[in-house]
Amino acid sequence: MPGVTLKVSSQTRDRIKALAQRSQKSMSAVIDEAMACYERSLREAEYLEGWRRFQEDDPEGFADYMRESQELEQGLLDALPD
Repeated sequence: MPGVTLKVSSQTRDRIKALAQRSQKSMSAVIDEAMACYERSLREAEYLEGWRRFQEDDPEGFADYMRESQELEQGLLDALPD
């Protein structure tokens, strides 16, 4: 795979290099994993922000949704064998 040059500070390069050595991975693999982790973190933050907005913008709708979810969950629990 062709590579590209990415300008980072010396400190950042040294941190990536140290993590690569510690984990016995390439610097590129460390960056790839860090990016994947950051992307997951952003998705989670966006997901939670959506729930916060739902609750704030439509408290009644949110309460209805939560009540229905609890009823469904209870129904599933009731269906489990003792």
